[in-house]
Amino acid sequence: MNTYILPYANEDKAWIEKVRAKSFNEAKNRFMQKAVNDWDIDVPSDWNDFIDILKAGGCVIGKILDIEELA
Repeated sequence: MNTYILPYANEDKAWIEKVRAKSFNEAKNRFMQKAVNDWDIDVPSDWNDFIDILKAGGCVIGKILDIEELA
């Protein structure tokens, strides 16, 4: 399992979410599920839909990074 991070920002703050996953695609799914659980958003159909939902809510996201690859 790898650790993936994803930076977020809105007009008030910036933060980083972290998930553990076996693959990059699993990490995307975990980030989407975490957002659905933490915020009142619709379940996205895919990653691009997820980004569109966040943009509509005034939030932007960066690139997913595997922190093991940064070392």
